[in-house]
Amino acid sequence: MMKVFGICTAFIAVTFSLTMLCVENCLANGDSKLIANASFEHGVDGKPSGWELSGNGKWMRRGRTGKRCVSVVGNGTDSGRWSCIVSELKPMALYRLTFWVKCDAGTSGGCVVAGVRGERKYKAEVVVAGINRDFGYSTQWRKCSYVFITPPDTKNLTIYIGQWHVRGRIYIDDVSLTPVQAIHAQRNGVVLGHDEEISNGNYIFTSRWRSEGSNYSRTLKHFTAGFNTNRWVMDEGASVTYLHNCGYRHKSAKVMVTLWWYQRGELVVEVSRDGKRWIEVARFKGEGEHEARLPEKIFPCTAFVRLRSEGLIQVTRYVYEAELGEPMRFMSLMPTVTPTVLPPPTVPKTPPTMSGSTTFITVEHRAPKDMSVRIASIGNPRTGNLAPKVRLENRSDRQRKFTIIVTASGERVKGVTARRDVVDARGDTTVEVPCPLRQWGRYDIAIAVREGRKRIFVASTSVNVAALHMSDYGELLTDGDALSVWWCESTYKVSRERPLPKRRGSEIRISAAANEYEPFQVVLRPKRELRNVRVSATELRFKRYTIPASAISVRTVEYVHVTRPTDAFGCVGWHPDPLPNHDMPITLRANLNQPFWLTVRVPKGTPKGTYRGSVTITADGIEPLRIPIALRVYGFELTDETHT
Repeated sequence: MMKVFGICTAFIAVTFSLTMLCVENCLANGDSKLIANASFEHGVDGKPSGWELSGNGKWMRRGRTGKRCVSVVGNGTDSGRWSCIVSELKPMALYRLTFWVKCDAGTSGGCVVAGVRGERKYKAEVVVAGINRDFGYSTQWRKCSYVFITPPDTKNLTIYIGQWHVRGRIYIDDVSLTPVQAIHAQRNGVVLGHDEEISNGNYIFTSRWRSEGSNYSRTLKHFTAGFNTNRWVMDEGASVTYLHNCGYRHKSAKVMVTLWWYQRGELVVEVSRDGKRWIEVARFKGEGEHEARLPEKIFPCTAFVRLRSEGLIQVTRYVYEAELGEPMRFMSLMPTVTPTVLPPPTVPKTPPTMSGSTTFITVEHRAPKDMSVRIASIGNPRTGNLAPKVRLENRSDRQRKFTIIVTASGERVKGVTARRDVVDARGDTTVEVPCPLRQWGRYDIAIAVREGRKRIFVASTSVNVAALHMSDYGELLTDGDALSVWWCESTYKVSRERPLPKRRGSEIRISAAANEYEPFQVVLRPKRELRNVRVSATELRFKRYTIPASAISVRTVEYVHVTRPTDAFGCVGWHPDPLPNHDMPITLRANLNQPFWLTVRVPKGTPKGTYRGSVTITADGIEPLRIPIALRVYGFELTDETHT
């Protein structure tokens, strides 16, 4: 008996819990073996070889490249697709599906659909399962791409591309299917994916299913549910299991789930310490947001959470929040790993404040047999901190010299950073190549290793830097062993994690008229935790004239956590917004920006000239810092009444 349930899937995800997640040389090179006739150039009897059509469509004589493409035609209420069997996909592996589409003028409605379909068993039935992603279209060729993780059983898998409820014709060309590797943000042994963060001693997982990685997450352990664009599609018996391992034991936790397209039954939330023995936590029914706290008796632990359907339900959002305790003594929870001796913790005693990221790397050119190249980490490019660490292993008996080149090409910038390193015979080394992405937008990244003029390894990826994390402004004033200080104008929103400014300065320079308020920001970035931090300003003097210190206010810039951006210009993360008075000393965490908002009120009647003073910074364990200020006062005065 065959049961068809929309677009669903049955998968087990790879758990990336090791501290080195690397791109191995053994990844497949290219996609020609995975998809037959990927550009539809070959065919017989009026149809392309290796492809089957369901619904209405044609093998066309005009392609984006070459001479051929395919099309699907819809009437606004139907669907149609071209499918291709893929027989060489590895189980529990990541792949990127890429293709190009366009439409005829006047085409409207619906969307382009693409994904992978297979089969899974449920009780005595066979369920058609798949991972789907919806895309838009236009009259110009448009590139569509996303990453998914394959099921443990990859027999009889098909890749499909088509239309759903489109009125008109959609053209499809140049399909590729490429293996990729996920590399996550790392700091001092802590590894977090794109949907994870640690803040103020709390771990937060927030699903990001509309992201590039679709159904994939670092924390995903196992699932039998389907996936469609931004949600799990769950029929009876389907489940999704997460393992929230961030290197620290959890002291308490809660889960929040949003149900959509609820038809019947209940979603059961279960928790486990070992992934084998489960405790029921809650049962949710009906559309909307639901919340439940995990029972105290399971803590401290690293929790497995399972969402299991006893009905027909779709889940559009899943959040897990936990209070963190002591570090775990053994981070890897891979089922095949059973340590005989527990090593000491590999993470700091105090959980760092950190946002995660996931970058999907494609190996374009593999290293030769006498050389091993691995990408150990890539920094956190989502926040502009691109810093690939490349491990080179020389397997030959001769001394060799290599050059690592990191290229970042964006919509407005193109930069190249190179680092040369010598590897001794039978030796290995790890080289970090910082390449800050200072402007917001999408970047294409290439990481290449050359030996002389010979290219021996190339990997590529793409990243998007949100406007919040741009770092093409500001001036670095001092960069000491314990603390870096920089400044910028009031018009910028300073990200906690953006890199230090490239441009250096010697003083803060601002200007204002008499009877005007002029704000600016002084940003502190400590290299270790600093306690009892205070920021104050002195009076400003020019000849015999003085602007008193009481005319300069100091406020602390605080942050609000945004989990649902209102548009594509925004991003999930901590955004600066509140400005409370800085009237008490504060503690600063290492490697995070902390702005202070200073406002100078220039009194009426202040003569024109350049007034000088300083901002004073004090903290436990450091010498007081005095940052010069130069305020230029113009030779005119603003009125009390403002006009707009």
